Amino acid sequence: MPLWKNDFPGDDEILKLREAVREEQAQERKQRRLKEARDLLEAKEYKSLLTLLASLQAEFPAEDEVQELLESARKEQIEQRKRECLAEARKFLAARQYDESVRVLQKLQAEFPTETEIRRLLQSTKEEQSEYRKQECLIEARSLLRAKRYVESIAVLEKLHLDFPAEMEIRKQLAIAREELAEQEKQKTTKRRQKFVGLAVLRRSAYLAERAG
Repeated sequence: MPLWKNDFPGDDEILKLREAVREEQAQERKQRRLKEARDLLEAKEYKSLLTLLASLQAEFPAEDEVQELLESARKEQIEQRKRECLAEARKFLAARQYDESVRVLQKLQAEFPTETEIRRLLQSTKEEQSEYRKQECLIEARSLLRAKRYVESIAVLEKLHLDFPAEMEIRKQLAIAREELAEQEKQKTTKRRQKFVGLAVLRRSAYLAERAG
């Protein structure tokens, strides 16, 4: 056998070496990209992270760490979005933009039905909105009352009473408005009567003067 045949590996060995090199390169690439994924997770750059992990999963479907990082990224992304929505709802609440706050919280509650914090904040927001509306309507009713626009004041208070039937202040203001309206109508009736009587007296006086002349 020629000596050169012993100096050079056969085709099978060459293929094995090439495969080993490719495997080593793949492992190095995988570890490099996994480190990049961990850095992205720490930086909370979820969009770039999920794109990278999808690529890694396609290339290394058996790699457990890829799946673990995917699950962690999705959980953290959901948690971050929940925190951002809660902060947005509180911002709307502080600005008394109750409808917007309720809208955000109801959407959150549909997504996280067991989350106690969301349920409590939604309840307190609705209660604060209700109290704010009640006070605003009472201010409006008192303003109308001072302006002697009793019918309009009563309309506001009656609607308010339907929403808050146990609220004593509403009952009190409604009673005052009705009393004031009754007194106003009474005075109008008295004035009409006095006017009628006055006209009658004038006509009689004119009639008597005419006859005496």
